[in-house]
Amino acid sequence: MRTLFSRLLSSVASVRSEETTPALLMFAYSFLAMTSYNIVKPITRSQFIADLGAENLPYVLFAAGVSIGVIMHFYTSAVRRVPRQHVVPVTQAAIAVMLVVFWALLRTGAVWVTIAFYLFGLILGILLISQFWTLANDIFDARQAKRLFGFIGGGASLGGALGAGITATVVEAVGSAQLLLVSAAVLAACTGIVLYVLRGHEVDDAAFEAYERGIGGQEAIRLVTESRSLRILALAVGCAAAGAAVVDQQLNMAAEALSGESGDSIAAFLAQVTVYLSVAGFVVQVALISRIHRTLGIGVALLLLPLGFSASAAVILATGALWAVAGARVLGTTLRYTLDKTTREVLFLPLSAALRHRVKPFIDVTMDRFAKAVTAVVLVVLIQPWGLGLDWRRLSYATLAITGLWVAVALRARQEYLRSFRESIDTQAITPDAVMTPAGEAATVEMLVEELSNPDATSVLYAIDMLEAMDKPHLITPLLLRHESGAVRVRALRALASGRSRVGERWKGTVERMTREDDVDVRAAALVTLAALDHRDAAAVMPDHLDVPEPRVVVAAAAALARSAEEADVERAESTLRRLIDDTRGTAVDGRMEAARALSRIDNPRFRVLLLPLLHDHNVEVALEAIRSARDLGASDGLFLPALFSRLGHRVLRHAARETLVACGEEIVPALRYALENPHEHFWVRRNIPGILALVPTQASVDALVGSLGTGDGFLRYKIIAALERLRRDHADLVVPRAGVEELLMRQSAVYCNVLTLRHNLLLQTAAPHDSVLERALEERLDRILDRIYRLLGVLHEVDDVTAARHAIERGSAKRRARAIEYLDNLLRANVRKRILP
Repeated sequence: MRTLFSRLLSSVASVRSEETTPALLMFAYSFLAMTSYNIVKPITRSQFIADLGAENLPYVLFAAGVSIGVIMHFYTSAVRRVPRQHVVPVTQAAIAVMLVVFWALLRTGAVWVTIAFYLFGLILGILLISQFWTLANDIFDARQAKRLFGFIGGGASLGGALGAGITATVVEAVGSAQLLLVSAAVLAACTGIVLYVLRGHEVDDAAFEAYERGIGGQEAIRLVTESRSLRILALAVGCAAAGAAVVDQQLNMAAEALSGESGDSIAAFLAQVTVYLSVAGFVVQVALISRIHRTLGIGVALLLLPLGFSASAAVILATGALWAVAGARVLGTTLRYTLDKTTREVLFLPLSAALRHRVKPFIDVTMDRFAKAVTAVVLVVLIQPWGLGLDWRRLSYATLAITGLWVAVALRARQEYLRSFRESIDTQAITPDAVMTPAGEAATVEMLVEELSNPDATSVLYAIDMLEAMDKPHLITPLLLRHESGAVRVRALRALASGRSRVGERWKGTVERMTREDDVDVRAAALVTLAALDHRDAAAVMPDHLDVPEPRVVVAAAAALARSAEEADVERAESTLRRLIDDTRGTAVDGRMEAARALSRIDNPRFRVLLLPLLHDHNVEVALEAIRSARDLGASDGLFLPALFSRLGHRVLRHAARETLVACGEEIVPALRYALENPHEHFWVRRNIPGILALVPTQASVDALVGSLGTGDGFLRYKIIAALERLRRDHADLVVPRAGVEELLMRQSAVYCNVLTLRHNLLLQTAAPHDSVLERALEERLDRILDRIYRLLGVLHEVDDVTAARHAIERGSAKRRARAIEYLDNLLRANVRKRILP
């Protein structure tokens, strides 16, 4: 039954079977939350209009722009004391209690209750909507959000229609106050659903912390004023808020004038308008937004709302009918919270993610409130008797003035969007996961198609990602099959496999030739593409290629099967690769080479062990390819370490093995130290380890090197000293333990004195010929010891300073030599100085 329901749901929306439960729960959440809110929303206005008059609404609107920010600050301070898991249900439970409290207070008829109730309605909308989307973004990742947010967001529109429909139907029969209890009951049911959702989900603290923290006002203002794109976005939000505020005021004044003095009748009328706009919003969101963006573009989408307001204003001025102002409200609200809101989200895309996340809440919320507050002040002047005294009909002149500015801002916003989009393509500021809306208008898509011809592979891959995120993979040209980058060819093959079969047939010959390329990923993708072009299942086709005589095709098919979710396919791939690896004949080198390359592209851990025999392969080229694959896979888990250590003693392979070990980073240091200190390890292996440790600049590397300074292998000791010197020169923040270095320094100075004495006795006390082999050997020994002494001094002190002093002593004038010796005399500690300096 559940499977049948999941299939039915997937046919309506892009919901996968494992997503059915959370998607339905979040749909129910948005549906019930908006049902509860839209039951109350018309009542808050009607109560105010009936008690205080529509002409006084701008005063409260201005006060709300100032006070809501303060109230929300206290709210966020309070919820910080609540566990993150309980923030949403506790808030909803508190709102339900407040609804019951207002149900009791409204019976008193006090004016302050009416004002407080109106402000409560404004805050209610902010909390319910923002918390819903915060939780939705926490539950679903970016990929899921693209598919599911349209569906779960549709619950809000339907819930809005139901809530307003309940109010419109029964308010005159039961009274406004009684509907508050209905709203509280619906919200209580919503709270139960939220608790069920949270029971199986761990809330991400970062999401709620970002929601609570936001950005400081001064910082946000600075960012907006410094960015031309943000200034235009802020103006667009302000114009939309101002235009909506004027139409709202017109509707409120018209309702008061034409619906009588009864608060219930006003509530019924406003609720009917809300029903229409909720249904219209649902239709626009589901059926029209993507088509408008895709066919007409961002520019037209930005202009539809101001032009719609202008047309509505003209109709109101011409007719003066209630239906005209109601239609203006339906049109304005529908477009503003669907098409216009979605379009503004698109305008944010070219901004960097860090800037977008920091400043977007300020523009969306603060600029909206600020624009409404300013508009409220203007409305007071326009409608009050001491001002211009305009009636609701003539307020349309203000709408026309606002929309004139709005159209200019919209045109400028489109130009700025295209400029920013071009820059963001160059900098890759937009991540494909951030494309939550159908942003693919003709101009932006054209830019991305042009980017496909970029010689830089990274830019081409980025353009492919963006086109796929915009649901336009058919625009990825098959000409990319001839791109020099293997990664680009793989993506082009995937696009060809999922695209138009008629175009794919033309490129079938090229795809067949690609099954013999050097890149195993390209070969595997080519085999999958051929299966797709033949309308066959790739998993069923791949086994046919496992027994062909061409090793490249065999390995490509095995690599494709290794990525399968079917255990039988994975086992077949493993046995095929093992068969190629176990064939150690000289004629089978190509098969082992291809297997070594392919293993680096297979993520399944069970295939890692297959690389071990290849690391020990007697063919140098096969072993070298296996070492490269080990580097790609990562050798820090220890599986490949014995083989890599053994290859450090190989004259040809040691460089590749060293690079692989260095790529492991700090995790490899304990194993390197163990091998360095192990006297049973091959001496050439040990002699290569100091050079590796020198390329892993950590304190653990320094400690490992210093710990082996006492080795009896003179050449290994020299390698250790050189590695320490390099670490000190490149990373002065590393601390070298002085005791071990000074101990070796003292020993080296003693050896130097012994060799010097031996040379002196040889020349003066015997009749050895001058410049004999023995004399040259002793002189070379003295030079080596002296070099090590200087290097050890550089390890203890500044390397460059000691090098400069050495140069002055060995090659400088007498005055420079004396200064250098004086420098060392002041630099060295007493116990070292008396053994080193003359």
